[in-house]
Amino acid sequence: NAFLDGALIANVNVFYSIYTDQQLRLPGESADTIDDRIENAGETTLYGAEFQIDYSPTDELNMFASIGLLEAEFDDFPFAPDGPFANLAGNDVPDAPNITFSVGASYDHASGVFGSIAFSYIGEHFADVDNLEGDDFRAAYIAAGLDPDFGATLTEKIDDRTDLTLRIGYETEYFTIFGFATNLLDTEVLTDANFGSVNQATGEVALSPSETFVTVNTPRAFGVGIDLKF
Repeated sequence: NAFLDGALIANVNVFYSIYTDQQLRLPGESADTIDDRIENAGETTLYGAEFQIDYSPTDELNMFASIGLLEAEFDDFPFAPDGPFANLAGNDVPDAPNITFSVGASYDHASGVFGSIAFSYIGEHFADVDNLEGDDFRAAYIAAGLDPDFGATLTEKIDDRTDLTLRIGYETEYFTIFGFATNLLDTEVLTDANFGSVNQATGEVALSPSETFVTVNTPRAFGVGIDLKF
């Protein structure tokens, strides 16, 4: 929808989907990062909404905001022979945050001076289909003769995170010079975590060191650059 002679654009998208025999790529049994296996989730339901607004009060200035809401979980996912992981029905789909949000603005002057700033937010979500948390790892650490209190501190739920980026510069017909900054708030959070996995043969949480890894977001960075056109 366009308003104010096209200066204001607002869009809404509402969706509801059911997947059957959804194929998911999961980590394999070795530490090799290209060792993957494919599992089929019997049925998955996801629904939500997306809202977007874009406003240009002048030819030079543009402002935008968007928000996404999502619910995504497995309805039927036979996984292990028995036990709590026999069927992952009710588990969250991995890498599917319930909420995402962004807001920002950009300015482009006829003289060639430009700048932009953007803030984004990603809600918490699980890193893997088994949705392992502290209680699962506590039991696994007890079974392995390890410190259960340490196991209880582990979780594969990824915390929410924010990002603030900035870019300013000057553009001509032949070159663009710019400066940029990413992760200006210098947040440090995990973007992926795998401290173990469910052994599909036994239904127990496995703590193989080859299946342990975490990924941290990119730290705050500043830089300058030049683009040449010819």
